[in-house]
This record gives sequence, structure tokens and C-alpha cells, in this order.
Amino acid sequence: MVGVSTQLMVHRADRDDGVVVLSAFGLLDLRGASRLHRAIAKAIIDQPPAIVVGLHNVEVGDLVVLSAFAAAVREADEGGVRLGVVSSDQRVLGRLWSLRLLQQMAVGATVEQAAARLGTPPVSVRSRLRVPVGSGAPAAARGWLRTTAEVWDLPAGLAEDAVLVLFELVTNAVVHVGTGEIVVRLAYQEGTLRITVRDEGPMVGLQATRPRPDAEHGRGLVLVNALSRRWGVSRVGVGRGKAVWALLPA
Repeated sequence: MVGVSTQLMVHRADRDDGVVVLSAFGLLDLRGASRLHRAIAKAIIDQPPAIVVGLHNVEVGDLVVLSAFAAAVREADEGGVRLGVVSSDQRVLGRLWSLRLLQQMAVGATVEQAAARLGTPPVSVRSRLRVPVGSGAPAAARGWLRTTAEVWDLPAGLAEDAVLVLFELVTNAVVHVGTGEIVVRLAYQEGTLRITVRDEGPMVGLQATRPRPDAEHGRGLVLVNALSRRWGVSRVGVGRGKAVWALLPA
């Protein structure tokens, strides 16, 4: 049993089969739950086939904090990532069940058990592009997406919407970053395309509000908001670094 004053820490390990294991240690209070949620969200950005969250080395003071798993389950489902949990604490499992979350996750007393119960992953295709930040990045990303959409035989309407969304997200990254590298990830599964654009910039310029008539930037995110089922942003670094993602239905 961990001490109640122990701050929650999350250790990540990547297995050979691609499954990401996030092992939590310490006190799972409100702050700890927030930290664990950020770790899960960051792992989802990398689009592994599955994430297993180890809770067997945590102490849960108030079961209310387990509600944080609701967002993690939703985000994993939207990202096409299966989610498993390791715990034998009946209080924890009972709370997750009452929240209707346990029914959506694989559960085991060990990482191996949880991973084995994740089942066969749904059919999906994934691709990644790395491009230096610069004026040519949006066009390079657009051309790459058109080629990928043709190879994957995506519906024409979805492909055109995706080209517009990706162009705007990469353009936004170029405007607000200036240097470094942009990483683009595509994942298509069961009629939904997920676009993720990761850069080394700060969390700025991401409001999908209608810009002023004389505004130089900001119109692109209104388009992203209109074409996407949902979109959002996650911090991926300490102080700097973010990933903007968008879900497009076929």
C-alpha cells in the first residue's frame, strides 16, 4: 500500500506488440487523476493499438476521482485505441462499473491479463508524415494526404474535407511555431478519419470563434470546426508542445 502523501507518478512502457502500458504509482486524488488523464491523452496521440493503465500500485482516497476515466474512455474510442485497466481492488472496479466504464474496457489483475482480454483490434489503417516547419509544410501535407486518401480509397467527400482540415491545422502550426518539426498522423477506422497535427509550439491560436473582418489569421479554425465531428487540443510537452486533432465522419 502506498502512502497517502505520495504524489501520483505515471511510468510509460511500450511493448513489442505496440501496446502502451501506463503504470501509475502513488495517491490517485484529483490532481493525480488529472495527471493520469493527461498521460492517457498523450499516449492516444501516438495512436497505439491499445493502452493498458495499471492501477494496482495506487491508493484511491475518494472514488469520485475515477470519473476522470470517462473522458479517457471517450477519447480512446474516438481515436480508435482500445483501453484496458489493471486492478484487483473491488472498490475501484465497482465504481468504474457503476459509471458504465468498465463495460468498455478490458480488465485484468495483471498487465498480461488485461492485454490478452483486449481482443482483436478493429480493422484500421494508419500513416504518419514528418515535415519541417516552414512555408512549404501545408502544401506538402496536403499532397501527402491526397496520395494517402487515394491509396486507402477514402470516400471522395471525406478526402476533400480532410485536405481542407489538414491544410488549416498545418498552416496554424507554421504561423504559431516558426521552427522545429510538424508530425501528422492519420488513422481511418470504421468510417471515421482522425487527423492529428503535433508541433513544438505553445497552446495559442486555437479558438474556433468567428474572426474580426480585419483579422489576419483565425479563419481556418472556423472551417475545421464546421467540417469536423469533434476537434480539440492536447498538451504533449512541459511548457511547450501540443497536438491538435480532428475527427471527420465519412
